[in-house]
Amino acid sequence: MCISSMWNDSLWMVVRGIRIINLIENTEGSMGCAYAHGLSFYVETKKHKLLMDLGPSEETLKNAEKLGIDLTQVDTVQYKLTIRGGTRYV
Repeated sequence: MCISSMWNDSLWMVVRGIRIINLIENTEGSMGCAYAHGLSFYVETKKHKLLMDLGPSEETLKNAEKLGIDLTQVDTVQYKLTIRGGTRYV
């Protein structure tokens, strides 16, 4: 699970029909997922699949694959542009 210990090692959380999965952050998760200084969330609702920020590198994409998330199904990407942003990997 690519998720911090503050989430009690839950793979995902559901809040009123919204599924949120942390793809990468700066604390070590489990399942062999990478961690890095950066953040990326996959968010799924009944109507949409979103990628919120992209993390710092292609490790975000590798973590998504390890977690069984098909990023080709994402219909919306929200990101902030930074010098080290992960946009070149998407």
